[in-house]
Amino acid sequence: MTLITGGVRSGKSRYAEGLCRERGDKTLYLATGTGYDSLMQEKIRRSQKNRSMAWVTREGYVNLEQVIKAEGNRYDSILLDSVTSWVADHMKLIIADDPGISLRDLEKRLLSLLSPLLDAAIRTSAEVFLVTNEVGFSFDPATERMRRFVEAMGRVNQHLAAACNRVVFVWAGLPVQLK
Repeated sequence: MTLITGGVRSGKSRYAEGLCRERGDKTLYLATGTGYDSLMQEKIRRSQKNRSMAWVTREGYVNLEQVIKAEGNRYDSILLDSVTSWVADHMKLIIADDPGISLRDLEKRLLSLLSPLLDAAIRTSAEVFLVTNEVGFSFDPATERMRRFVEAMGRVNQHLAAACNRVVFVWAGLPVQLK
């Protein structure tokens, strides 16, 4: 399992898609982004345009472990793009359910949702590529909500990096293997 991280528009997805193409045409693309505004909708359109027509795409962010368990072994590779959107959307649900949740409990909930996903990814015969944003290089977030997101995202990325056998950081389109 490979974690591909980097900043916004650093080339993470393009790099991950290239790795999938190297493995063959049988790729399951798990697209987690939700079109909550016009910029995200445009990003999703660009992503859809760049995908191979041979790839199978599943869009959404819930029950991805079930998709991997049911379908994963049919593919050479599985690309989950992105963990960042997955975390953001799950955070919205968790906070809506419990507006006063502490950061520690929020991180625990996110990691408990991530655990079955990682378990399914480890058990499938397909090579799994996880794309995530590195959020720790930016300025201090201006709002408490953004600070909570950055903190939780950092914890999730650390957890993923520990679980993956390979971690690649993409900087300005250039991949640098960290692990």
